[in-house]
Amino acid sequence: MIDLALMLTVEGMSVVFLVLSVLALFMWTMGKLAGRGEVKEVKPVSKLKEAGFSDKEIFAIVAALMRHEGMQVVDVEPPKNWKKVARLYAMRWVE
Repeated sequence: MIDLALMLTVEGMSVVFLVLSVLALFMWTMGKLAGRGEVKEVKPVSKLKEAGFSDKEIFAIVAALMRHEGMQVVDVEPPKNWKKVARLYAMRWVE
């Protein structure tokens, strides 16, 4: 009886590690195929600080440039009835 239990345990663990190895190999392959993408060089903002700009002004400049270049700058505001929205969202997963 104990022999069967040990054999099933070893077999089950082997299957799990085999599946995890296949998933890791798949993820590694997808990473190599997709590549790292285009890397842009980031310039330091020390010249702006030397010019006398505060951190808030630098942040405003960067946000304006991002919006101008078409990058998505999202304004996030929570809904006024956030408790009801959270309940509805949670109930959607229960169904």
